[in-house]
Amino acid sequence: MGAILPETLELAARRKSLARFAATHSGSGYIVGDGREGGRPATGADFERLSGVDASGNPNGLTRCPECRWLRGDFLALKGQGNGDMAARVIRVHCRCENYNRCAGCGEPLAAERLSSYSWDDAQNKVWYRAAYSALSHHCR
Repeated sequence: MGAILPETLELAARRKSLARFAATHSGSGYIVGDGREGGRPATGADFERLSGVDASGNPNGLTRCPECRWLRGDFLALKGQGNGDMAARVIRVHCRCENYNRCAGCGEPLAAERLSSYSWDDAQNKVWYRAAYSALSHHCR
């Protein structure tokens, strides 16, 4: 459960602005961004630094967050890992603590992971991309 946001003048104004926007823009679809966002082309130095795994079997470049215990850091994505982009690239993997995407209405997270970012799945031993439109499934309690 996310932190309760204190009622402030700014938050009240943002809620009012959001309500006005929703009332005047009643679209039936959604916009999808570029799923290849994030990451940069991998260099030779990146291959040296990020190839292989550490003593725990985790990809080099990823470390456990001391708070949530999810892996985070730099990841060498090869052969389409994460989003299907076949170019070797370095992507930033975020832990649960780095999920700052919150609903303006209720203050809860919009999704389990940070939107428009990558996270590591320990169970499947792979990286996943969380698209921003995942927030559309959020419903305030």
